[in-house]
Amino acid sequence: MQVFDDEDDYEFFLKLLKTGLERENIELHAYCLMPNHFHLLLVPQGENSLSKFMQWVMTSHVRYYHKKNKTSGHIWQGRFKSFIVEKDSYYLTLMRYIEANALRADLSKTAQDWQYGSLSERVFRNRKILNKLMEN
Repeated sequence: MQVFDDEDDYEFFLKLLKTGLERENIELHAYCLMPNHFHLLLVPQGENSLSKFMQWVMTSHVRYYHKKNKTSGHIWQGRFKSFIVEKDSYYLTLMRYIEANALRADLSKTAQDWQYGSLSERVFRNRKILNKLMEN
């Protein structure tokens, strides 16, 4: 199911991410928002901060979505998936996978052209909302 229909939807979700990252003291290393899902490479700094972050972001987004679209019910399927990254090589593989997601889905001609991903953020420094967080 498509959950991001237009620029406003993507931008709202990015604002939720920014607020959630600050609330729960989580580092964002990479992201890619797709029309029907998203990928995040996060480093939680506190115990249970990842779960609290995801719950807050997802609940806040569902409220926004239902209000905007005059709908009800579930938007996202199941619990989020998380994996511990222990090796630098896996970290780089994961970052590449996340940042190339839009390219693999034919949403952009190059990975850095997808404006709702961290690669565009790092290459062009064009995201007003998250660029400060991505510098770390």
